[in-house]
Amino acid sequence: MTNKKFAMNIENEHPAGRHNASRRRSTPAVKSKELQALRVQTWYRHVLERAVGREVGRYADIAARRDTFGTEERLPGLNTALQKWLNSLTQHNLSEEQVEAVQRLGRRHYDLGETTPTEITLTVFETLLPGSAAVYDLGPGELPVWRVLDGDMTACQEFVQEMLNPTKERWEDDFAGLVQEVMDSLIAPAYRVKLDDIPILTGPQRDVHPVWLTHINNRYAVTFAEDEADKLPEAFTLDDSILLAIALANLATEKDGSPQLQLEWLLVGLCWGVIAEQIDEHVQEYVLRSVQKRGKVIDAALKRMGLKMPTFEERWPAGLAP
Repeated sequence: MTNKKFAMNIENEHPAGRHNASRRRSTPAVKSKELQALRVQTWYRHVLERAVGREVGRYADIAARRDTFGTEERLPGLNTALQKWLNSLTQHNLSEEQVEAVQRLGRRHYDLGETTPTEITLTVFETLLPGSAAVYDLGPGELPVWRVLDGDMTACQEFVQEMLNPTKERWEDDFAGLVQEVMDSLIAPAYRVKLDDIPILTGPQRDVHPVWLTHINNRYAVTFAEDEADKLPEAFTLDDSILLAIALANLATEKDGSPQLQLEWLLVGLCWGVIAEQIDEHVQEYVLRSVQKRGKVIDAALKRMGLKMPTFEERWPAGLAP
């Protein structure tokens, strides 16, 4: 029997970046077309890994051999594998309308981020893979990743308020203290620095980044001596702290005298593989591009003020990788 609830809400797939006003899901839109494409791709990779993980692994192995040894092995069709998986389940779990939507899946381009999934598509996968809709609606880890990355100042402030619970006075008078608190949550005691002592403020940054050192020590803790000073205290989860750093970097752009260069330094360190491992490598690439763009804006502002400071390229002469 036809499910009338879904029959009333069948939609055509639409290009990424365009949001159908009739969608009933309370998914916040994002302004950036690049971010919307990343959002779709991240959701689709999540679906693929959970539904046809074995084929995803085989694809990665073959792709690695092709890149390394120049083999001509044929890559498995992940979209086809997913369609086959869906067809084996849909008759018993979905309404007629949902089944029809599933049968059209192979013609979409979610892997390229070119098509935004509709409400009915997201509902299909949420039915079969509970939790998958949250990756699209919020972001990996069910954190407000997409809104924060999009520079939604309300979302950024709400997330900082939820995690750090600062008073109104602290928001107004101790923003740098909030940054220091988050920075300390990402750097082990042995490597911590005060905001005013970050070397990037006076010259090029060439040393190994303390965020990276902390990450390596935590990742390989079992092989190192038991030195607690090298390890990260568990004030927040690492995902929370990373998103707090990004949120504060966004908020800093609207606060006079805020530590924007210090936040740049912190985010670059996080882009040395920490975000890739904790959240997603493609999210890391997006953050890094955002840091570069913001660095150019900071450079222009400093120049207008007549301040002689290293440019973004001069601050990072060795590039943006460890």
